[in-house]
Amino acid sequence: MKCFNHLMMVTVGHVDISGAVQGAHEQVVNFFKKSKLDREKLSKIWALSDVNEDGYLDFAEFSIAMHLVVLYVKGSVDIPEKLPISARPPVTAPRNSGSFSSYIFFNMAERLYIFYWCDPDQVFRRSAMKAAQRDRNHYWSDMALRIETAARLDDNRKLFLFLHKATITRETISEMIRDSNGVPVKSIKDRLIRWKEFFEIKLNHEAPVAPDIADTVAGPYVCNCESPTEEEIISVINKLKANKAPRRWSSDRTHQMLSIILHSVS
Repeated sequence: MKCFNHLMMVTVGHVDISGAVQGAHEQVVNFFKKSKLDREKLSKIWALSDVNEDGYLDFAEFSIAMHLVVLYVKGSVDIPEKLPISARPPVTAPRNSGSFSSYIFFNMAERLYIFYWCDPDQVFRRSAMKAAQRDRNHYWSDMALRIETAARLDDNRKLFLFLHKATITRETISEMIRDSNGVPVKSIKDRLIRWKEFFEIKLNHEAPVAPDIADTVAGPYVCNCESPTEEEIISVINKLKANKAPRRWSSDRTHQMLSIILHSVS
C-alpha cells in the first residue's frame, strides 16, 4: 500500500493501455510493464477508469485504475461491471488547468476519502487552505476590477472609496504584559504568574475606613410651620399681578406661601 501511495502521488502524466507512460515516473512505467494481470482484465479496468473516453487517463482516472488493480490483486473485490457513481471523477473537469494540488484536493477530496488512502484530516486542512486562498484571490481580483472601472469612468468618489477600503489597515489590540520592572513577559507561565500578582495587589488590601455618618448629619434648624396670614397672601397675589416672580430662597417665606396657594387652587 505504501508503494501504491508513492506511485499515485508521483504520477502527473498520461498513461495509455500499451504501457507507454508519457511524463510519468519510472516506477509507474515498471508497474505497468511488470503487471501480472492479463490483457482482458487490464482492458476492463482501463475502460472503467477512462470516464471521459478519450483514450488517456488523467490523474483522477489513473488513481481509480490503480485502486482497482490493487484491490483485485489483493482479492478484496472483483472488477465491477460498472464504475460506481461515488467513485467517478467530474466529467467536465478541465484537463491540465490549475495546479496539481488544487485539482486533486478540490475535485477529488471526497472520492479519495472513499478510496481510504488519504487522511481525512489532511484533506480537510488542505482543502480549507486552498478554499481560503481562492476566496482571497477572488476578492482582490474583484477589487482591482472595480478600481479600474472607477478610474476609467472618472468616478473619483468610488475610486477614493475603493482605494481607501483596499489600503486600510485594521488595528488590533496588542496584548503586552510586563512584569513589575517593566520588562515584557512572553511565556505563558510567566504571564499567569504576573496576572496572579496583579490580582493579589488589587484584591488583597485592607478595606478603607468608613467615615462617621453621625458627624455628617446636619443639626436641627428653625422652620416656621404656622399658616400664612391674610396680609401675606394678599402681598403674594399683588406681586403675581405685577409680574414679579417670587424668589425661591427669599427670607419672607414667599416661596412657601406661593406653594400653599397653588396647592389650594389645584
